This record gives sequence, structure tokens and C-alpha cells, in this order.
Amino acid sequence: MKIVAIFLFTLILLSSCGGNAGHMTLGEVEYVESFPTEVTLPKVEPYMAEFEGMVSFKGIDSLFVGIQFNTNYEFGLYSLDSGKKLADMFRHGQGPGEYQGSLSINAIYSENDSMFLQVQENAKDRILKVNLTATADSGKEVITDAYYPSLFFMSKNIIPLGCDTFVAVHGSYDYPATVRYLVDSVGKHELKAMESINKGWQGVDPNTVSGIIALLPGDSMIVEASGRLNQIFVYSVHNESVRKTICVGNELTPVPEDTQLNKLNRLNTYQTIQVTDKLVYFMYYGGKERGYYENEGNSEIQVFDASMNPVARIKLPIVAQGFYVSPKGMLYALNPLGDSEYFYRWDISNIIKL
Repeated sequence: MKIVAIFLFTLILLSSCGGNAGHMTLGEVEYVESFPTEVTLPKVEPYMAEFEGMVSFKGIDSLFVGIQFNTNYEFGLYSLDSGKKLADMFRHGQGPGEYQGSLSINAIYSENDSMFLQVQENAKDRILKVNLTATADSGKEVITDAYYPSLFFMSKNIIPLGCDTFVAVHGSYDYPATVRYLVDSVGKHELKAMESINKGWQGVDPNTVSGIIALLPGDSMIVEASGRLNQIFVYSVHNESVRKTICVGNELTPVPEDTQLNKLNRLNTYQTIQVTDKLVYFMYYGGKERGYYENEGNSEIQVFDASMNPVARIKLPIVAQGFYVSPKGMLYALNPLGDSEYFYRWDISNIIKL
């Protein structure tokens, strides 16, 4: 893919290993002070609204899965074009076919001409594979497989590397060490590439240590961004020498001394991620929690290529709590923080050169 540079950008390398001076780093630190392309999108009217209880979403092709709060169902499946609901998914309750406790989405992807959702069900320590294509036809979740990875307990994220191999990120307020394990049919072992972080930052808020995590295109490369800091970790599952820290800006954010207090005054940085075969998109806020929930300021999408080189920074005219970029380059963003749940969209195909 050919990328045309509109603005010059600067990459500054600083050798570092482990944490130092109140910062968390992994390998060399690469400072991205500006992107080759920087754009502010225009204000537009919402193109659809009124999705009661929806707080975020995940898109794929012509569909999106709405993540819902305080409703009878954990998720809803919708048409991305019209907003029509196609299915209710995972009804809350204790009866047959109902689900207790929290559910989360670990992955959404295409396989063999169908679309799938990977759902983490904490109450039963398992990963569910949901056929979204069949779900849209049936009006109810269609589960095609279930996995029971070892060491599921206390896993904040479970990322699939293959049909029976996962990266498990452990961490909670009750278990103060955030540790990354490679889990497969043989057992588990700690990831060497993250050893210094695993051992050096016990007792730090898990949302500071690990916010979002995903698999990059290629051979077992992981990208992990903090929810409270302005940095991204990139590391190989198998090769200890392949690792770096990316900081968007010219200075790392210090790790707060006590992140469990004054929640509304904490930074809200990286929130969600989308990975394609060519590009990696991060949604970033950069302000305090208080401003975010009061619907103040703006979100931005930071775009990198598959090797994590900077491509574009796209500033939104809204605060977003979920986004999706379609294969044709349409950017969809959700703002549920006002008097309704509003969806917005922009054509960014010329910005990202699709």
C-alpha cells in the first residue's frame, strides 16, 4: 500500500528496558510527535439514533454488534446501513439458554464466507464462537464451538492465536500482578517479551497496565495499549528481542501513584482497537474521565500500518465510545453520552488511501 505523506513526522528513539522514572516501557521507546497525515473531520448530523442501552459496538462488513448495558440482552446484532435489529443475543437470567455474569467480546472476524464473534463468558470459564451470519438469519445467537482455556480465572483478556492457543492477560484488584501467559493444550508459560512488565508493576491498576490488546497481522505479534497512559506496547509472543514502546507525543505519561482514587480525575486514553490486514486503528481520548463522561472534548483515531509505523491521525468532532472502519473506508462512530445514542459516519477512504 502506497502512503502519501502530507505532513512530516518525527520518530525519536530512546533506548529503554523495563520501567524507569515512574514510567512503564518495553524495549526501545519510539516517540511519534506527528503523523504523516493529520485531519480534523467536519461536524455532521447523526445518521441514526435511539439504540437504548447501547454503550459501544463492534463492526464487521455490513453488520455491527451493539454492546448493551442495563437491558435484558448483553448484545444486539444490527444492520450497519439501516440500524435495523437483526437479533437479540445472550439473554440475562438463570433459566435454560440464559446467561449469568459478565460477557465480553474478544474478537470479531470473517472465516469461510461467514462472520464470527468470540465471546468470553466468565461465569463458566469459557470462550464461545458465535456465527453472526447464522445469527442474523435465526434472530438468536448461534454458537458453533466452545473453548475452555486453562488459567481462565482472573483473565482480563484472552486473545486467540489459533484454534487452541491463546494469550491470557491476568489481573484484577484482588490479584495485583498483571501477567501475560501463553496458554495452549500443553499448559501455560509466561511470555518472555513481557517479563519486565509482569514482574515490575505489581499493584498498579490493571486498566493502567493493560487497556486493549489485539493480534497484529503476521506471526504472533501482539499490540497492547494502556487505558490510562499515552503509550502502546508491541511485542512478539515467541521472540524476546522483538519488542518496543510507542508513545504518541514527546513525553511518556507517568504512572499514577494511586489510580484507584479520584477516578474522575484520571486520564482516559486508549479505549478500543480495530485491526485489518493492512492497518491498525486506535481510538484515543486523552482527557480526564470527568470530561469524557460529561461529553466534553473530542476523540481521535490514530492509524498505523501493520508494522506499527504511523499513517494518520483523524480527529473527530465528537466524543466517541466505539468506532468501526469498513473495508470501503467509511468511519462509523457512536456517541451514547448525550440525550440519545447517536451514530455518525464519514468517508475517510482518501485519508487512509483505500
